[in-house]
Amino acid sequence: MNTNFTTRPTWAPTAILPLADIKPLTVSVFLTGCYDGALPSNRDGVDQEEERRLLYVAVTRAKKHLYISYPTHSENSTDENKASRFL
Repeated sequence: MNTNFTTRPTWAPTAILPLADIKPLTVSVFLTGCYDGALPSNRDGVDQEEERRLLYVAVTRAKKHLYISYPTHSENSTDENKASRFL
Protein backbone atom coordinates (compact mmCIF):
# COMPACT_ATOMS: atom_id res chain seq x y z
CA MET A 1 0.00 0.00 0.00
CA ASN A 2 1.35 3.41 -1.00
CA THR A 3 1.24 5.83 1.92
CA ASN A 4 3.04 8.67 0.14
CA PHE A 5 0.55 11.53 0.38
CA THR A 6 2.87 14.17 -1.05
CA THR A 7 1.92 13.51 -4.67
CA ARG A 8 -1.02 15.32 -6.21
CA PRO A 9 -4.05 13.31 -7.27
CA THR A 10 -4.48 12.79 -11.01
CA TRP A 11 -8.21 13.49 -10.83
CA ALA A 12 -9.92 16.82 -10.55
CA PRO A 13 -12.81 17.64 -8.24
CA THR A 14 -16.26 17.58 -9.76
CA ALA A 15 -19.12 19.94 -9.01
CA ILE A 16 -22.71 19.57 -10.11
CA LEU A 17 -24.06 23.03 -10.83
CA PRO A 18 -27.10 24.64 -12.42
CA LEU A 19 -26.47 26.18 -15.85
CA ALA A 20 -26.34 29.67 -14.37
CA ASP A 21 -23.51 28.79 -11.95
CA ILE A 22 -20.94 27.31 -14.34
CA LYS A 23 -17.63 29.07 -13.88
CA PRO A 24 -15.59 30.50 -16.78
CA LEU A 25 -13.23 28.13 -18.57
CA THR A 26 -14.18 24.89 -16.87
CA VAL A 27 -11.99 22.03 -18.11
CA SER A 28 -14.90 19.67 -18.83
CA VAL A 29 -18.59 20.46 -18.99
CA PHE A 30 -21.24 17.73 -18.81
CA LEU A 31 -24.75 18.78 -19.86
CA THR A 32 -27.43 16.21 -19.14
CA GLY A 33 -31.12 16.24 -19.93
CA CYS A 34 -30.77 18.32 -23.10
CA TYR A 35 -34.06 17.34 -24.72
CA ASP A 36 -37.17 19.23 -25.78
CA GLY A 37 -39.48 19.43 -22.81
CA ALA A 38 -36.62 19.88 -20.38
CA LEU A 39 -34.48 22.38 -22.32
CA PRO A 40 -36.40 24.39 -23.29
CA SER A 41 -38.87 23.60 -20.57
CA ASN A 42 -42.44 22.94 -21.58
CA ARG A 43 -43.79 24.63 -18.43
CA ASP A 44 -45.88 27.77 -18.72
CA GLY A 45 -44.17 31.07 -18.02
CA VAL A 46 -40.63 29.87 -18.77
CA ASP A 47 -38.48 32.40 -20.63
CA GLN A 48 -37.09 30.32 -23.51
CA GLU A 49 -34.67 33.03 -24.58
CA GLU A 50 -33.15 33.00 -21.09
CA GLU A 51 -32.83 29.20 -21.24
CA ARG A 52 -31.15 29.49 -24.66
CA ARG A 53 -28.72 32.08 -23.27
CA LEU A 54 -27.87 29.90 -20.27
CA LEU A 55 -27.18 26.90 -22.52
CA TYR A 56 -24.93 29.03 -24.73
CA VAL A 57 -22.99 30.21 -21.68
CA ALA A 58 -22.59 26.64 -20.41
CA VAL A 59 -21.40 25.37 -23.81
CA THR A 60 -18.85 28.16 -24.21
CA ARG A 61 -17.39 27.49 -20.73
CA ALA A 62 -15.89 24.15 -21.75
CA LYS A 63 -12.12 24.54 -22.01
CA LYS A 64 -11.27 21.03 -23.26
CA HIS A 65 -14.28 18.72 -23.27
CA LEU A 66 -18.01 19.19 -23.77
CA TYR A 67 -20.36 16.27 -23.18
CA ILE A 68 -24.06 16.58 -24.01
CA SER A 69 -26.61 13.86 -23.31
CA TYR A 70 -30.33 13.27 -23.07
CA PRO A 71 -32.47 10.23 -22.28
CA THR A 72 -34.16 8.40 -25.12
CA HIS A 73 -37.36 8.19 -23.05
CA SER A 74 -38.66 10.17 -20.11
CA GLU A 75 -40.45 8.89 -17.06
CA ASN A 76 -44.21 8.49 -17.59
CA SER A 77 -43.92 8.87 -21.36
CA THR A 78 -43.89 6.40 -24.23
CA ASP A 79 -42.75 9.03 -26.74
CA GLU A 80 -39.10 9.13 -27.73
CA ASN A 81 -37.25 12.29 -26.68
CA LYS A 82 -35.64 14.53 -29.26
CA ALA A 83 -32.45 16.49 -28.68
CA SER A 84 -33.07 20.05 -27.54
CA ARG A 85 -33.91 22.40 -30.39
CA PHE A 86 -31.29 24.73 -28.89
CA LEU A 87 -28.53 22.37 -29.96
